[in-house]
Amino acid sequence: MEYPGTRFTRPWRRLLLFLVILAFCGITPPVVLSATGFVYDWHLGIFKSTGALSIDALPSNATAELNGTKITGRLPLRLNHLAPGTYTVNLSAPGFYTWKKTFDIKSKKTTYLKDIQLIALAKSDFITAGSLAGLSLSPSGRYLAYASSTAASQAAWLLDTQTGENKMALEKIDPAVPLSFAWSPKGDYLAVTLDSLPKNKIAIIPAFAPERRFDLANFIANPIIKTMWADTSDPELYIGLPQQLLLFSVLNKESRAMEPNQYLDWFVDKGRLATLNFVSSTKDIAITKDALGFASALQTLPNGEGDMAASSSWRFQMVSGDTVLMQNYIEHRRLLADGKKINSLPEGNFKLSPFNTWLFIWSPWELWGFAGSGDPFLLNRSGEKLNTLAILDEFNTLALVWNNRVSAFFPVYGASATIINHRVTALTADANQRLIYFTDEKGLWKLAY
Repeated sequence: MEYPGTRFTRPWRRLLLFLVILAFCGITPPVVLSATGFVYDWHLGIFKSTGALSIDALPSNATAELNGTKITGRLPLRLNHLAPGTYTVNLSAPGFYTWKKTFDIKSKKTTYLKDIQLIALAKSDFITAGSLAGLSLSPSGRYLAYASSTAASQAAWLLDTQTGENKMALEKIDPAVPLSFAWSPKGDYLAVTLDSLPKNKIAIIPAFAPERRFDLANFIANPIIKTMWADTSDPELYIGLPQQLLLFSVLNKESRAMEPNQYLDWFVDKGRLATLNFVSSTKDIAITKDALGFASALQTLPNGEGDMAASSSWRFQMVSGDTVLMQNYIEHRRLLADGKKINSLPEGNFKLSPFNTWLFIWSPWELWGFAGSGDPFLLNRSGEKLNTLAILDEFNTLALVWNNRVSAFFPVYGASATIINHRVTALTADANQRLIYFTDEKGLWKLAY
């Protein structure tokens, strides 16, 4: 039916419908193919599959180069329709080290370069001279503890990083005794251990008033096997005696009994006591965690060939949630257990990220990572000796201290850049203020990054 006088008659309507259908059939396939990672090659006359690249980094004024060609626009950037293959991205900004990574673009997939903060180029500031070691930064970042030594004695010092004031906390210490520093999680209290196991000489020092220090041996008569700071608002220490576990109040200088110490080893994680002990029937080693008297099994270590002396030498290095890191000091073995699986790792040191569940484990020749679940993964293997590391930011960028230099290492991508080009003897970092403190043959330095 048509209305009288209309000009849009049925033939014209049929023609319009035909043109719409024709346009739909002509435009839709290229659009769909483009959206799914294909691009038309006019030379070959075919559609070719492509990939995409997404780039985001700090500072936001950083510029990106792809295979040497500058990419216009500000970060974040997205590049579509890249032919599959190998590409190199350079990220640079004035006053920062250049970040460089070579990677593969894969067909119909997007490669993401994100969670990257460039490292600033800066000059190191000298703080104090001397033969220094043992840098340890308080969790607040306010105080830096370190040891100075001469041929006759050594001393423990506290640097107030806000005021620049340097105070001697302990003096005339036997230079043959390596000092061990441990900070309370809250409150800027420092425990300085002055001897080997069993411990008696443990100094407790309020960093804001080091003259109020006291010796723990004056309040704990028995030999101390192990100490750990409690994660409480007031400064408290868990203390392991040969037969008893105690909780010691630093403010009141009083202790209360927790329970008998009948364990191979123990560790307190967020108020929960983790223990190592033999299973009486099999002599396997059980890892358990206790909360308010209710114990739950985390893992069981087979006793192996039944060497009880070797089995008894397992010790906790760290417990965080269901993740347990242990070292055997007779068999020179290290195990990582996550409640589901046990993995063997090289002997060495470890550091738990304060920003997430990442755990970094290193020996002189290997660096491993663990994300809190799954298997640990090898991040780096080198013939250059790795001495220690520090975590630099919330993206887990690392400062790796090698024998003759320090490099910034981005573990997700394997990219790195040398930031200190000489030998460093000790290093720690304040990730919130983006400051590195390090010692070398001249003394103590500060470097903004």
